[in-house]
Formats: sequence, C-alpha cells, structure tokens
Amino acid sequence: MDYLGEAGLGIAQYRDPSETLPATPGLGGPIVPFPWRTANCGDFDLCGYDRPQLHFRKIVWGSPETYIAVHDPAHHGHVEILGRWGWSQTLNAWAYPGQVGKPVTVEVFSGADSVELILNGSSIGVAPAGKSYRYRAGFETTYQPGTLVAISRTDGIEISRQTLRSPGLPVRLVFTTVSDTLIADGRSLAFFDVEVVDEYGVTVPLNDVMAIATVTGNATLAAFGNGRPATTESYRSGSFTSFEGRWQAIVRSGYELGIVELTITTERYVTISRTLSVLPPGTRE
Repeated sequence: MDYLGEAGLGIAQYRDPSETLPATPGLGGPIVPFPWRTANCGDFDLCGYDRPQLHFRKIVWGSPETYIAVHDPAHHGHVEILGRWGWSQTLNAWAYPGQVGKPVTVEVFSGADSVELILNGSSIGVAPAGKSYRYRAGFETTYQPGTLVAISRTDGIEISRQTLRSPGLPVRLVFTTVSDTLIADGRSLAFFDVEVVDEYGVTVPLNDVMAIATVTGNATLAAFGNGRPATTESYRSGSFTSFEGRWQAIVRSGYELGIVELTITTERYVTISRTLSVLPPGTRE
C-alpha cells in the first residue's frame, strides 16, 4: 500500500525527446520535485484503491483476468523516466476527452497466449501475451471515445475479457462505499468513498474538483483526501481536490450516542450527505 515518505520512489516522468535530461541522484532515478509526498509505489494507493501494478502481479501469479492499462495520449512519443520502483502512468479507463484523434499506447496485461483489442466494434489487432512476452500485449491506436474491449485467448479459446466505456460529462457526486454505524468509544472509524460520475454512474477520472467535507453530530472528521501523490493539501482540513475522480472521507466517533451526518459540497455538483448511527460500546459494528 502506498505511504507517506520516501517521496517519489515510484515516480513516472515524461519529457520531450529534444529536452536535455537533468542529472540523476547517486541512487539512480529521476529527481523528485516538490510537492511530492508519497512513495507512489504500492499496489494500492493511500485510500486502498487498486492500481495497475496490482493486477499485473495478480496475473503473474496465475489470475486469468484481463486488464487494460491506457497510457496518457499527452505523453505519446515522450521519453519515460521511472523511479527505482516506478510504474508507467496509466489508467484503467478510456477517458481522454481532450485527446480525440491523438495516438495512444494501450497495454493489456494477460497470462493468455494472445490478446485482441477492439475499439468501437473494430479490431485493432491481435498481439502475443503470456509469460514469454512478460504478460503484456502492446497496441498503438488513436483515441476515439466509445468502447474498448480486450479479449484474452489461449489455443483460440477466450479466457477472459475487459471492457472500458468512455464516460460522459460529469454530472454528480455519489457515495460508492458507505459505513452505517460507529461505536461510541472515541476510536471507531467509518470510511466513505466518493466519486464523480456521469449520468450512467460511470466514474469520470480526469476531472479535478475541489470538495469540502463536514461532519455534524457526535463525531468528527478524521481525514478527507485521496491518493494524489503530489499535493500541498492537508488531509485534516476538510477540503481536497479530487484525484482520478475520487475522494475518501474518514469519520471518527466520539463518546456519545446519536446520529451523525457527513456532507460533501462542491461548487459544481449537488451537495450529497449520508447519516450513520453512533451505537453503545459492545455493540457489533
């Protein structure tokens, strides 16, 4: 899991080939700029959200899943510089509205013999995968919104597939993980994941929004933030900018019974809130 400290251990930087690259420190890897604060090398980010390397490692250890890792079209043709535990900056999403028509690299992690990539019903091609190809099938295409499908096959038989659909315009906030209760012991925690979604409930990842979290009732806001690796924002302030369309709020109980309400407010979207009950100690959460 990602952690604070050893900032930028897993950084990925992208530079135009014509740029003069700066000297690297003695231990190797790129110079990490302020305000990086996390190591950025975990299979999970600070909030426990899965990252591409988690799925790659699962596949190496035998998972039959197919996982699509899309490189940002804005970095296409650039030189990639990785930290010592760095991982390419990719999204498991087909969501680059400002890059329509631009070339894009798509990697598919798979333990199968081959992978076929299909964009909006048309096959981009078939590429080898599996152990002999380091569990990666690579494709080059141009970004067009719609539906991207990767199908893994061994001996011509489909093993698994993954489908990514481009989100529409962001329209609202939703709670995707909700806790129902707290215990009045002063240390019970409830976790709330919040996402920006389109009209069909698809997460809109590249959409930075400032949100404010407030708690009323017999509890306090312990933290509000996300897995953004480089930021000066505080997890204790109650305000934070979204990262990949997400936030996480953590509510801590007090010592009194009652009802608690968590509210998330932004300037763009309708305010959302959830209530939970603070129960007596000894009650099973």
